[in-house]
Amino acid sequence: MILSIDLGTSSVKGAIFLESRLLRSLGRVIYKRQDASSWIVAIQELISSLAHAERADLAQIVISGQGPTIVPILRNQQILKPSFYYAKGAYYPAKQANIASYFLPKVAYLLRKKPRLSEQVHYFVNAPDFIAYWLTGEVVTSLPNHAYRELIWSPEEIQAYGFSPDWFPPYAQDTAIGTVRQALRQAWMLPRRVVVYTTTFDFLSALLGSQSTQVGDVLNRAGMSEGINFITNQIPDTSLLPTVDSFWRITPHVLPHLYNVGVVFNEVGQLMQQHNYDLDEVEIQLHVAKITRIWNEMQPINVKQIRLCGGQTYHQDLNAMKRRLSHHPLHVLRFNQPELTGNAMYGAWLSGYYATLEESVDAIGKEVN
Repeated sequence: MILSIDLGTSSVKGAIFLESRLLRSLGRVIYKRQDASSWIVAIQELISSLAHAERADLAQIVISGQGPTIVPILRNQQILKPSFYYAKGAYYPAKQANIASYFLPKVAYLLRKKPRLSEQVHYFVNAPDFIAYWLTGEVVTSLPNHAYRELIWSPEEIQAYGFSPDWFPPYAQDTAIGTVRQALRQAWMLPRRVVVYTTTFDFLSALLGSQSTQVGDVLNRAGMSEGINFITNQIPDTSLLPTVDSFWRITPHVLPHLYNVGVVFNEVGQLMQQHNYDLDEVEIQLHVAKITRIWNEMQPINVKQIRLCGGQTYHQDLNAMKRRLSHHPLHVLRFNQPELTGNAMYGAWLSGYYATLEESVDAIGKEVN
């Protein structure tokens, strides 16, 4: 049995899967604070919700999580409070504004705010890799696709910042990081050896879990923020993309030779809640029109199908408005947490149940979506 965990910005979610089947969702545990201690408490609560028989069958854990987070692991193994540094701060070395890494500028920003941290830190990791470290005692930098190597951190850019290379754990890709520590197994009454696999970013797990794995697939994730992800096999000319009041980000897919062309709009959920999802409100109508216009006007990519997921999809009138304005067919996922499904697909492949990741995506997707 696979325990799938997704570490979000406000809560941790979980579900358990057996082979190609979703057994049940474990719901979500909301954080009291946004720091590593709160993440640990939430995950302990999630695992404590497992029935005795479920604990007896648990064999693998797969974790996804908030991509832009940096967590310092200190030499004395204490947890820095707050240990959470999200997307807003960044610092670039002189004459090096073309840094490819998404994480190193945040490390630099953090060290400029807390210069004494450089004397205390042992490692810098992202959020899901921190949870894997806490579970196993093993520290790695999970690599979802070889093409992400420079986007996470490279030796050349580490040197450009003057950072110690020892701060950045070695890369690991598509493998077991380790097993759950004996002390945690005893505390949680887990009779079996439980393997923890390399982690991934939440949006990549969502692409797998929603079966957005073919050229022309589109995923619309709509919760507190809203994102649109287009799948293509070549990097498009950004001047041909629809104009947006945010910015386009082009990143590799989990699957080789594919790319994700994405745009994110923040604080959309706050707008929806402010107006109680009332579609008569002009601001909501304008937002839905803005979202559907993007995929209606996407010229460089031939859109085939748009899949919808996230908390907003529980509002049927909102889905209906998107359908009316869309030039393409829309499908609302049956299980509304594709991050958790994607983790299970990844774990089922790594455990050897399926020969390829693509086979795992197809088999589990047919059962869940």
